[in-house]
Amino acid sequence: MNTFITLSGYEFKKLFRKKAVIIIAVFCFAFNIFNITKNYNLYNPFTEDGLSEIGRYELYTAYKGEISEEKYSDIKENYLDALSLVQSGNYDMEYSPDKYYGGYAYGEAMFKIELFNEVERLISYKEECIIISEEAHSLSDKLSDYNIYKTINITISEDFKNRSLNTITNCSNVTELLDYKLSSLLTIILVLIGTATIFTTDYESNTSLYLKSSVNGGRFSAMTKLMASVGFTLFISVIFILTDFILFTVLLKLDGFSQPLYILKEFAFSPFDISIGLYLLLLFASRIIVVIFICLAIAFISLIFKKTLPSLFTSALYVAFLMYLKAFMTSESININIINPLSLVLMSEITTDYSYIAPFGKPIYLYIAVISSVIVMWFIMLICILVKGGRNVKG
Repeated sequence: MNTFITLSGYEFKKLFRKKAVIIIAVFCFAFNIFNITKNYNLYNPFTEDGLSEIGRYELYTAYKGEISEEKYSDIKENYLDALSLVQSGNYDMEYSPDKYYGGYAYGEAMFKIELFNEVERLISYKEECIIISEEAHSLSDKLSDYNIYKTINITISEDFKNRSLNTITNCSNVTELLDYKLSSLLTIILVLIGTATIFTTDYESNTSLYLKSSVNGGRFSAMTKLMASVGFTLFISVIFILTDFILFTVLLKLDGFSQPLYILKEFAFSPFDISIGLYLLLLFASRIIVVIFICLAIAFISLIFKKTLPSLFTSALYVAFLMYLKAFMTSESININIINPLSLVLMSEITTDYSYIAPFGKPIYLYIAVISSVIVMWFIMLICILVKGGRNVKG
């Protein structure tokens, strides 16, 4: 065991001794940070839009938290005054940041109207869910026990029966974090560059011949290289994930991570009855599963080609093919993307509603099918690598 850990650590260090890997990694991390700070600095005080958003946030801080009757009455009164002001057109045109949220009377009025509409959405959500639950229950009673829609409607009826929202939070922009794709792409690029040479180096230097004849050669050596590659992938993935979470949370002033996921408009009809924070953990874990699978796939490709350039080229083609399937074959060929690991990178797309498949006449949530297929492929690829990298494989 100690030998395995020692050799894995040695292989891990070898990945970071390559200047090209270090330079590209630093560039990717810097580019990701630059992109987020440039495009998601919502409360930038040096821009007009940023000042307006600061005003909106200041109004939010005055009312955030649980919606009490007193708070609701105050918000509604402000809404009626703001609505009357906007409709009359008789409002102060001067910029007065000390007097108005956002600096202008009209802007403040619009913020108050917006806040009231949001509060109304939150309060009315419970009644909307009760209606959905009752309609789904009614439909299930009309269907036979062998109809898959009966099972679906029973599930929907139970899921929506007790839902309610009663808290004002600043979490609507969490969807920006959920839909952010650049860091996943950069992670895959780094994994591609780092893993594509994990086996080819030994073949190109003829070291593989010595490894396969040694006590710790063959499959044992392959396992240490895999462990190093997976460790490298985890290290890169975690850094990107933490960077994304911290920057988005700070720049967008996000809170409300303990609120149910369905507080977000985009997830109002999601089957998930978990908190936003737990959903983020699930999303990040899914992305890690994806990049580990891609790491294994690239490692297997490097075992087959045994040369760096063909391995890099074929690995890049493989990743590009997965991207093509996800980008252009989603609606017409959804079954193909069930076994596409990149579907988990964009998990928010398959968890906003009750998307499902019924391969054996029983409904299975689409996200469960995708996660299951990726995990199965994960183990298949692992077995293929250990078999191909075994002692008795001809060099």
